[in-house]
Amino acid sequence: MSNKRISQLTDGTSFQAGDEAVVNRSGTNYKVDPTVGVVQQTDIGTDPNQVPLNQYLGSMAYQDLDAVSITGGTVVVDGLTVDTDTLYVDATNNLVGIGTTSPSSKLHVARKDASGAYAYFGASSDGGARGLQFTSSDSGIFLGAIHTIDATSASGQLAFATGGSEAMRIDSSQNLLVGTTTSPSDTGTVVADGIYLGGTGAANLLDDYETGTWTPTFGAQTNPTVTYTTQTGTYTKTGGLVVAPFRVTGTYTGGSGSFTTVGGLPFNIGVSGSASSGGLFWGDMALGAGYYSVTLYNTATGSSYFIGKSGVSVSSANVPLSDFGGAFSLTGVLIYRAS
Repeated sequence: MSNKRISQLTDGTSFQAGDEAVVNRSGTNYKVDPTVGVVQQTDIGTDPNQVPLNQYLGSMAYQDLDAVSITGGTVVVDGLTVDTDTLYVDATNNLVGIGTTSPSSKLHVARKDASGAYAYFGASSDGGARGLQFTSSDSGIFLGAIHTIDATSASGQLAFATGGSEAMRIDSSQNLLVGTTTSPSDTGTVVADGIYLGGTGAANLLDDYETGTWTPTFGAQTNPTVTYTTQTGTYTKTGGLVVAPFRVTGTYTGGSGSFTTVGGLPFNIGVSGSASSGGLFWGDMALGAGYYSVTLYNTATGSSYFIGKSGVSVSSANVPLSDFGGAFSLTGVLIYRAS
């Protein structure tokens, strides 16, 4: 084995097994064994493998070069610290800390202040402008208590999946979509399959809510020819329950029969005998002796209600067409269960 000083090396100098290159700095010799690629120190400290790297690498502390190996161009380091806590690798517990030297999970990212962005992930052809950013902010009471995940671009969306299938999404208009990717016409929440309220059985499922208008009609056992003055109706449907206020007025000719009806319901009646709880206000109608109130009722499923009348001393009865005398004015509210 022979020693070769760096000053003695020339182009083409070769090393044989056991040869060493020696570097002298301020009277201290450092040698490089080319067969293992490890810098060794022979006369500083009690451990011959401790090298004062801070002499060359600024503020970095002493490093044990036995923990560094080079194999096939790959550098393996057993533990790593960069600028105190910019990057810290806990080789004993296999944890990585960014902004902390005490990581508590496989990747632990921490800020030294209470608010601001602490992680950003981007993948797009414009350099990552359509990225995902993680931010902490002050709640007004507790520092860093609010944590925000932001798809930062104007067209950004957040999607959540389970089992490889999307389950929920927040679109770029801030709509919450559950079970669908179709956004509503206005800002809101869309739950495609309904919401269970107070339980998980079929009776607890609310899967329909809508509002709209309908056009009420006037009819009889044998329908007359009707000229309408007013036909207005609105409805609110919550699950199977329909609330449908209306007003219908006009005149008629012809027709006959022992009963009259209000028809054109927005949804067919689903339960026989479900009666209106809103009553009926009427005009241009002669009820006859003993009768003082009218109501709407049904005895079968369908799209119309019978107009009925009742009194104290008489039995309830249908209102025949003849009671109207050629004109009708009806205002009421239908409440029923739809089919």
